[in-house]
Amino acid sequence: MNTEELKEKFKQGVDKVVTSSKKAIGKAGVAMQDFSDKSVIRIEKHQLETKREAEYIRLGELVAARFLAEPSASVSASEDTVASIIKEISRYNEEIKKREETLAEEIARVDTMTEAEIDEMASAITNALERGE
Repeated sequence: MNTEELKEKFKQGVDKVVTSSKKAIGKAGVAMQDFSDKSVIRIEKHQLETKREAEYIRLGELVAARFLAEPSASVSASEDTVASIIKEISRYNEEIKKREETLAEEIARVDTMTEAEIDEMASAITNALERGE
């Protein structure tokens, strides 16, 4: 084996390492993107749950204040303040449900991706990294 052949074999070996490294980085990018997408949805859901909890607390404080001031008082869902709080709780419930559905769709989408789709996504990520994006 002469030096030209040795150089060519070495170059081919390096090219294979670079190619497989790019694929690995791309696949890691796919996993990170998936994790990131799901994390954003989970964070939004948690924020909505926290806001809903605050409304429940607000409702409880309102009712407790009424009963402490007058033990025989009554509270009706049709009262403006109560109705407003209940409306907000319902709105948060709807938004939380949407996030849960979106999260389930994301999980199903990634779980059903074919190897070719993952490779395509990995390739796009690798190309973007090469361009410095």
